[in-house]
Amino acid sequence: MAKSEELSIKSVMKAGSASKVSPATFMATYREFLCASEVGEKVKPIYEALDKKDGKFFPTHALSMMRVVLFNYCKEHDLLKKEQARVLKEEKEKLKEEIKAAKIAEAEAAGEDLPEDGKKEKKYLVTIVDERDEQVFVVKTDNKGNTKEVPLCAGFDLYQDAERWGARRILLDGTDSFERTDPNNQLFNLNGWKAKIASPIQNDRNGEPIVTVLNRNQAAALLFPKKASAACHIKRPKQTLNLSQPNVKQSHCHFSHG
Repeated sequence: MAKSEELSIKSVMKAGSASKVSPATFMATYREFLCASEVGEKVKPIYEALDKKDGKFFPTHALSMMRVVLFNYCKEHDLLKKEQARVLKEEKEKLKEEIKAAKIAEAEAAGEDLPEDGKKEKKYLVTIVDERDEQVFVVKTDNKGNTKEVPLCAGFDLYQDAERWGARRILLDGTDSFERTDPNNQLFNLNGWKAKIASPIQNDRNGEPIVTVLNRNQAAALLFPKKASAACHIKRPKQTLNLSQPNVKQSHCHFSHG
């Protein structure tokens, strides 16, 4: 029999579920381990009935009953582990909320500014600007019907999300038909909108935030990439003339002396 420290009830259950397992061999091989395990109280009556050898209870019957006992134990064990994992997860979430609330209270007491809802600062900040490099503002209406002018910007954790959001704002919110006039009577078309993607937590060598500018053409190429042509284009190699010298062998002439 394998060493007890290498066995588990689940491994014994798998061994008993094999199609080629011998009932008598299985019951004898794992008897010591099963009687000393957590299911010992349930398997001992099976072995006692098997030891009577009264001609009514055979190893095949014992193996069938053993499979049921082991399966029920493994099922209850898995449910218990899931419940413990759920309770542990809830405790972690609760502790995380307490730590978050404590940090917010500590920052407020110190007079520090926190991001909205106390959330961690996003890795990338997208700001929409016009042709004059001035930040674009949009009008939003709340549930009470009050209007408020807010800057057109957003924060993201992934650069791809930030880039796509900026591209959508340029193409969807900015239309070619809308124009406005500044105090100097200069027209500015929304076609000149750009998206500035800055990383507040990543700086270049000079200590300045890394900023990537996305214009309208780049936004269109990002959202509407050109699909490959359905036609199959075969590039044939260029044919070159064979300029190698021919191999010439020396010839011999024989004349008759007759």
